Amino acid sequence: MFGLTFSRWYLFIAAFVIQFCIGCIYAWSVLNHPIDLAVYGDATKGRAVNAFYIAIGVFGAATSTMGPTIERKGPQWGVFVGTVLYMIGHIVTALGCHYESITWIYIGYGVITAIGMGMCYISPVSTLQKWFPDYRGTAAGFAVAGYGAGSVVWSKVYLPTIDAVGLAWMFVLLGAIMSAAMFTSALVLRLPPADYTVNGLNIHGDIVDESEGLEDKISTAYREVQTPRANDEPAKSPIRQLTLKQALLTPDFIFMYIMFFGNQLFGVIVLSRLSSMCTEIFNKSAGTASDIVSINSAFNCCGRLAFPVISDCLVRFFKVEKTFARKVLYYFTLGAQVIVLGSLPTVIRHDSYTVFIIMIFVLTCSYGGGFGTIPAFVTDMFGAYNIGPMHGIILTAMAVGGVAGGLSFNAAYNNKVADGMSVGEAYIDNIQIIFVVVCIGFAVLFLVRTNVKDRFEPGYHYSLCGKRVISIPPKDKAAKESEGETDRWHRNLTKFNLFAMFGLTFSRWYLFIAAFVVQFCIGCIYSWSVLNHPIDFAVYGDATKGRAVNTFYIAMGVFGTAAAILGPTIERKGPTWAVCSGTILFMTGHIVSALGCQYKSIALIYIGYGVITAIGLGMCYVSPVSTLQKWFPDYRGTAAGFAVAGSGAGSVVWSKVYLPTIDAVGLPWFFIMLGAIMSAAMFTSGLVLRVPPPNFTVHGLNIHGNVVDESEGLEDKISTAYREVQTPRANDEPAKSPIRQLTLKQALLTPDYIFMYIMFFANQLFGVIVLSRLSSMCTDIFDKSANAASDIVSINSVFNCCGRLAFSAISDCLVRYFKVEKTFARKVLYYFTLGAQVIVLGSLPTVIRHESYSVFVFQIFVLTCSYGGGVGTIPAFVTDMYGAYNIGPMHGVILTAMAIGSVVGGLSFNSSYNDKVADGMSVGEAYIDNIQIIFVVVCIGFVVLFLVRTNAVDRFEPGYHYSLFGKRVISIPPKEKDAEKEGEAETEYEKLPESTV
Repeated sequence: MFGLTFSRWYLFIAAFVIQFCIGCIYAWSVLNHPIDLAVYGDATKGRAVNAFYIAIGVFGAATSTMGPTIERKGPQWGVFVGTVLYMIGHIVTALGCHYESITWIYIGYGVITAIGMGMCYISPVSTLQKWFPDYRGTAAGFAVAGYGAGSVVWSKVYLPTIDAVGLAWMFVLLGAIMSAAMFTSALVLRLPPADYTVNGLNIHGDIVDESEGLEDKISTAYREVQTPRANDEPAKSPIRQLTLKQALLTPDFIFMYIMFFGNQLFGVIVLSRLSSMCTEIFNKSAGTASDIVSINSAFNCCGRLAFPVISDCLVRFFKVEKTFARKVLYYFTLGAQVIVLGSLPTVIRHDSYTVFIIMIFVLTCSYGGGFGTIPAFVTDMFGAYNIGPMHGIILTAMAVGGVAGGLSFNAAYNNKVADGMSVGEAYIDNIQIIFVVVCIGFAVLFLVRTNVKDRFEPGYHYSLCGKRVISIPPKDKAAKESEGETDRWHRNLTKFNLFAMFGLTFSRWYLFIAAFVVQFCIGCIYSWSVLNHPIDFAVYGDATKGRAVNTFYIAMGVFGTAAAILGPTIERKGPTWAVCSGTILFMTGHIVSALGCQYKSIALIYIGYGVITAIGLGMCYVSPVSTLQKWFPDYRGTAAGFAVAGSGAGSVVWSKVYLPTIDAVGLPWFFIMLGAIMSAAMFTSGLVLRVPPPNFTVHGLNIHGNVVDESEGLEDKISTAYREVQTPRANDEPAKSPIRQLTLKQALLTPDYIFMYIMFFANQLFGVIVLSRLSSMCTDIFDKSANAASDIVSINSVFNCCGRLAFSAISDCLVRYFKVEKTFARKVLYYFTLGAQVIVLGSLPTVIRHESYSVFVFQIFVLTCSYGGGVGTIPAFVTDMYGAYNIGPMHGVILTAMAIGSVVGGLSFNSSYNDKVADGMSVGEAYIDNIQIIFVVVCIGFVVLFLVRTNAVDRFEPGYHYSLFGKRVISIPPKEKDAEKEGEAETEYEKLPESTV
């Protein structure tokens, strides 16, 4: 129609728009008081925040559950369906606000909208990963940066819109606007062709020769598999080809999951309470708190974009190995969170509002960076084919963190306050718990293997500095599954072609935009803290009730769970299906949440936002990130960072949009309006998403990031056998590939994935738990006004967004320009993120006790940036470690670390905080006690990061071996049973007819 030729760069815009709309979830904290006031007549009731927790949990559950389906049906379908659910959820939320029913709000926003968000989140990111194998981190970071940008914008839009049209109509109006934007962006999304290559890379990031491989390109066999057998691709790929199940069960994916859980825990739990923290701890005005939420969302956005871009820089310019580059970013994100969370209690106790805000910004940026990098990380680790479901599964970490952590945090907080403990001390007690989880994630990050030999070798082997330090032999069953399991390749959703409609030629860069838009809309979940007081007031008539924050924890838990469970489905059905389906759930959840606000039912808000919307968020989150990992094997970190930076940007925007919208249309209609707007944006963006063709290469790299010769392999592509397998066997792929070819199950059970999971869990723990309470911390600890707290939340969201993009982009730079091995480049970034968190969290209690507000704010910013960097880098890290085929489900599974952090950590934090405050402890000390626990977890995550093997020799060798500086320091041989089964599987494979190989 416009006479345009499709360019993959258009996908950047579409992904950004989708993520931007989804990012409204991170501006939810702005809506807490308006919703609580509308439902209960008490802005401090504390019930509205539960919708956020529910939504995060459902979001993660949706991303993982719908991942395989979206992967099969394509990104357009995912965004379309997700947008519909997103709008429905907003409508239900509006009804809940109108009829003063918190239950309807829980159902509408927490469940339906969250499902839509989940579908819309994952589709564009996974699409970008396929289109940008050369800029995976940047693509993912840019997409999820939209998520962070959305949280910034919406946090400023909400309250004015509420003032203009009322709370209920705010949901309808903004929901319609965002739904329209997402729907339009979805039209741009698509999967790359089977023989797609860019800059010598295919969708997996493998180097290829574009003049060769004619026969490969005409193969019908490729369509039936998710990944090839390892020995079919000699030595070129650093990605271990696995089925989705095998990839999910690799130790590396498990560690990445735990690491991601640690990375996002503080963000999903505390960020939703940021507005309340500013008003309750530091006595800031609601307007000030809203501004902080918006600024914090900006940091979220920056973290989502900066970290993955940095990871791409490490890959492209410093020639750092892709997976290592992503891992490095997570060291930064988790390290920063460890540092900030460790010192945050001190800052709260000393009422140092400025320092508190800075720390929150740091945490948010780190949190966003983790989100932005995870798609590229997963794609680089497991290839591009399963990026959607794996991304969705890893997002269940956020879902678990949001639901279990959030509800536990909220319950503990309320109990402590009820027992007479000060608000600040109640927060501190819970922050200390999150601190422990982040330390664990930081430690687990070390166990994520980026060493090709370690990852490809059966069992778990970890080499440090060239020396194998850990060597665990495989079990017989695991070895057999590694060699014998097969899976079917997903089918693309291509019936609706936006580009054909407008006369455009598809470009993988369109996926960046689509992924960012989806993530931007999903980012609204991180603005939930702005909604805590409004929802508590609407439901209970008491803005300080502290119940609304549980929605955020529930949502984060469901978000991660959905991402993990639906990941394989999204991988099969394609990103379009996932985003469209997720958008539908997203909208539905918003509608239910609106009904909960209207009828003053906190249960409906929990169900609507915490469950339904969260499922949608999970589906929408994983799809675009996993897609980007396949399309951008050359920029995995940047692609993932850009995508998840969208969620950070969304948190910035939505945190500013929430309260104004509530003031304009009322709390119930606020859910419907914004839900509709975001659903439209995600649905449109979902149409753009698609998976690349089986033989896609770009810049000499395939979707796994393996170097390929595109003029060779004609017979491979016409082989019907390719349909019968999902990933190659490790011994089928000699030496060229640093990626161990595994099934999803095998990948998830690899030590490296497990360590990555722990590392990521630690990296995000402070972010998902404490950042949701940032607003409340500013108000309760440092007696800042609500407006000041809102500003800090907004600025912190910017750091989150920047962290998501910067860290992943830096990892790409290390790989591309400094020739750093990919996995090592990612790993280095995680050293920074986790290291920064360790430092900040260690000093945060002192800052709080001395009431150094400026220092507190600075440290929070550092933590947020590191947190965002971890989130932004994880997709590229996972992809570089395991290839692109299972990136969706593996990303989804690793996001369950965030879900666990949100749910378990959040609820525990909240309960501990409330108990301490109720017992008479000051608010600052209550926060400090919990921050110190989080500090321990982050330290653990930092330590575990060392165990993640980026040495190919260590990773490929059976057992667990870890080399350091060329010397094997850990060597755990595989068990005899595992070795025997692997040998049996190899014998069976050798007996197969040639046509089936």
